[in-house]
Amino acid sequence: MPEDHVSEEMIEAWVAEAEAGYDVEERKRRGRGRPGRGAEPMQVVAVRLTAEELPPRSHRGA
Repeated sequence: MPEDHVSEEMIEAWVAEAEAGYDVEERKRRGRGRPGRGAEPMQVVAVRLTAEELPPRSHRGA
């Protein structure tokens, strides 16, 4: 079965899970997404730099 194929059994399982309800507190504890950096919303800014302008550690991924 291809990865993007959704079977009837999968749909039935999702429906049963949704109808049974979700534990909101459990969902909040899961820690999904990028961790926050502070109390205020962050702003994403795109910047173009040449290879010479990048600090050396950027090339190592550190």
